[in-house]
Amino acid sequence: MAGSNLCPRPRLAAGAHGVTWSGHQRGYQSHRSRAGSSCGAGRRDGRTDGQVAQVAQSQVAVSRVPVPRVPVPGRLRQAGVPCPQASVGSTPSCSHPVPEMAQLTELHPGNYLFYDLQQTLLGSCHPEEVAIRVLTRVIGHYPHRNQLLVDCGWAALSLHGRDQAPTGCAALEGHPQLRLVGLTQEHGQVEAIDGRLDFGRFPLGSILALIPFHACATAAMHPVYYVHAGGKVVELWHPVRGW
Repeated sequence: MAGSNLCPRPRLAAGAHGVTWSGHQRGYQSHRSRAGSSCGAGRRDGRTDGQVAQVAQSQVAVSRVPVPRVPVPGRLRQAGVPCPQASVGSTPSCSHPVPEMAQLTELHPGNYLFYDLQQTLLGSCHPEEVAIRVLTRVIGHYPHRNQLLVDCGWAALSLHGRDQAPTGCAALEGHPQLRLVGLTQEHGQVEAIDGRLDFGRFPLGSILALIPFHACATAAMHPVYYVHAGGKVVELWHPVRGW
């Protein structure tokens, strides 16, 4: 995205076709950091092609997204150092743009396209704005354990979030009374949060939709994304691999 075009987040099916990751991110701690310490592409002649920073502090506060700090481009220019490109990451910052971000020429937020449970906890988005789901089938009933067995394990979801949110690695869409309590490589265990599980509501073969804690980790597990609208698959997206 261009830094000056800070428009509201588009819907999933709006037509974006890829996510670009930067392999050369440099963080900075405060307005008093030396300008040169945050340059992402310095040159021997003293010029800089651009400044790249990851505003890590914007992902710390739960339910509050702090104002991102973007002082370095302006300080470099005031010092007479050309800085034609200024790039910053962070989905929370991109979700809550501020006037100071007009100094930027680029934003590269990690999971702004999808959002996830983590971003809802950070205050970047509302739950209904999360666009990523992993579909899984019920393949076993275990009344003696009060659990369902599903065919989605950590190889399709990742273990990120296991100890960081009440829902664990994922929430079950439309079933707040259920929780994912265990993951092996290929399988997951689902149980009722309180009381006995109604197995009749979840026959073998029924489909459940998992909302992952961390979209980046989950998306990296899959070779294709099914984009749907109106109950129909309208596009297949193939992610770019490698760094």
